[in-house]
Amino acid sequence: MNPLTRLEETLSPDLARWLHAAEGDLSLAWRTCPRPDWLIQIALALGVDRSLVVHAALEVAVDAVSRHRIADLRPRRALMTALGWIDGRAPGTETWARGFAANEVAEALEGPARHAAHAAACVAFACDDQADEAYYAHRAYAALAVGHAASALDPARCCVTIRDRIPLAVVLERFDVASRPPPPLPLALDPAEITYSFYS
Repeated sequence: MNPLTRLEETLSPDLARWLHAAEGDLSLAWRTCPRPDWLIQIALALGVDRSLVVHAALEVAVDAVSRHRIADLRPRRALMTALGWIDGRAPGTETWARGFAANEVAEALEGPARHAAHAAACVAFACDDQADEAYYAHRAYAALAVGHAASALDPARCCVTIRDRIPLAVVLERFDVASRPPPPLPLALDPAEITYSFYS
């Protein structure tokens, strides 16, 4: 199976259709993707380093929160705590608490400011120490954060920020790794020793 087709199977239908139109050129797709949340979804599906993905979402969310000057400090605190998580100074439990606080603020706001506060909350929720890679990618809080931020900012500006934080070379390297077939299982048995008896 074509490696890009295999990647498409793990993505949302709209993104998979758009990626399919790139005709196997992931480099072109990454450079021309019009939606920042799709860039994050691709990075998650390829297993790009979690802290790199969260950092990209964080920068976009910081831009959104700063631009809309939310008076309540809880979204900013959520973002600062997420930065602490990236640097290894804050546990995921603390970021989640800050995320719930930022969500509370978002519910009291309207328009772009509401989206900006939700972006901050989702970045905090993306700092999950416990989730394995597949579950983490499925929850996709980093992609949700970027989607909210793009509703408060110019999406093209968000895409530039993400491409700056997650370089194409990193994406292609992860795609190369993900495209390789798994190695054969190491079997230390001599074929002559293999028996199909239930009792052996």
